[in-house]
Amino acid sequence: MAQIDLRNATLDIVTGDVINGTINNAAGYPAGATFIAVDGFSVAIPVGSTFLISSETGTPSHTVTATHGGSTPIGIDFSTAIASGGVADNASVTVTLPAGGQVSADATAGDLTISVSGFTSAIPVGATFTITGETGSPSHTVVSTVGGSNPSSITFTTAIASGGATTGDAITLSFAGAINNPLTPMTNGLTTIPVTGFSEAILEGMVFTITGSTDSYEVLSSVGGGSPSSITFSPALRTAAGLPANGAAITIHTDVTRVHIGEGNVTFEVKRNMEYIHDQRKVAFVRTGDDEPMDVSFDVIWEFLSSTSTDPLTVEEAVTNKYDTGTLLTSGADPCEPFAVDLRITYTPPCSGVEREIVTLPEFRFESIPHDLKAGTFSCKGKCKSIKPIYQRSA
Repeated sequence: MAQIDLRNATLDIVTGDVINGTINNAAGYPAGATFIAVDGFSVAIPVGSTFLISSETGTPSHTVTATHGGSTPIGIDFSTAIASGGVADNASVTVTLPAGGQVSADATAGDLTISVSGFTSAIPVGATFTITGETGSPSHTVVSTVGGSNPSSITFTTAIASGGATTGDAITLSFAGAINNPLTPMTNGLTTIPVTGFSEAILEGMVFTITGSTDSYEVLSSVGGGSPSSITFSPALRTAAGLPANGAAITIHTDVTRVHIGEGNVTFEVKRNMEYIHDQRKVAFVRTGDDEPMDVSFDVIWEFLSSTSTDPLTVEEAVTNKYDTGTLLTSGADPCEPFAVDLRITYTPPCSGVEREIVTLPEFRFESIPHDLKAGTFSCKGKCKSIKPIYQRSA
């Protein structure tokens, strides 16, 4: 293994500013959801279709805005969010196609096949339909069709009622599937989790912790924009660190400032005191002395030392908590102690098949920042309230 090349390493400053949410991995969907995973459908669902979900409070009608899976739909986006109380896994989803289908030739009482027009997608066997104006409005069940994705006739059970059906009569077609959202177990190796309760975007590079796991994680991507619904992260969940449960609290650090090291370096020193006890002028016993905090130093290239309201946080502002447009929160466990940040070094080897390493230096507090104006650099020196770093390896 070659020595570390700083071109393959990054240094991030992580403050204590956080947003909080929870793992949302219960079966079914909560109130407010505008997407459902589905199964049991065998034909495409046209945009503009409406659907009902069994047992949903108030039985609201939802309108399809997009689908996933083509002719075997696996997901539906829609307007009119899920009502209070949510919906359960396996609840029936009954879709009604948008207007357009109609009888294209007169039919008489007792007929079990009718000519149709106006449909722009296949009609699944087992779907049901009604015909406007038909005596008693009976429900017919599709046995077969002709015409594929542009149906021209339907064969069905429950014959046409007395009075028949007339050319131009509208056909309302419905077919059903079910919500398919089983609980996903929190398993060793999992790198994506569904979440809820966040009110702002979760960005790449943010760091988070989960109640029930001793690891810290880096956000690779998220889904949902300003109301995130899932996070993809690294490293993966692992049994040794603890697998979090559904509803576990997630704490995401929102302020992460990347350091430009340039020709400089990052150094940290792990120390310990050893006390040697003599007996008759000979070393007889050894014991550990008081803990020693880690010494840390890193060199920074800077363009500006302060930011404006539209600029990202500068390195000096991050480590000194001198932020004109806001107040940063300490990463330290005790808010009454002086302001601290966590330093996170991520080394990604340039060779394939070798896992990267994340080194976290917790609770760093600066002690001196000598500046070199001509070189446009400064050194930041201080100590960590920790006797050793936190090491993590991940793919």
